[in-house]
Amino acid sequence: MGMPTNSEERDRAKVVEVAQAMLDGALGIIEGSRRLNDLREALGIHHLDDDFVGFVAIDSETDALPIGDVRRLWNEEALVHKDREVEEAERLYRDGAFEGCRKLIARFDRPSNPPLQPAASGRG
Repeated sequence: MGMPTNSEERDRAKVVEVAQAMLDGALGIIEGSRRLNDLREALGIHHLDDDFVGFVAIDSETDALPIGDVRRLWNEEALVHKDREVEEAERLYRDGAFEGCRKLIARFDRPSNPPLQPAASGRG
């Protein structure tokens, strides 16, 4: 594997940032899953990758739910109903998503190409 690009390093760091924000409760499960799925794609990681497949599934299963900026385009009455669905989905997926977040942090919260350790000289 070649040296990572600045963009790749930035995306790897963003995976850790998003996963940690989800664990901290600063970012919802659905929105975080959507962001992680976008980052997975940007990094060229297959959608069936063990550490990402759960987030791909959450994104797919909740794609009709209004999250983020798109909410301003929705009718207020419709949002009340959809917000109940969002709350239910967040509860349903929380435990699995948290487990997935911990795995992603363990995987991506380190340099992708750690520096080589100098060989022991044998002198002493």
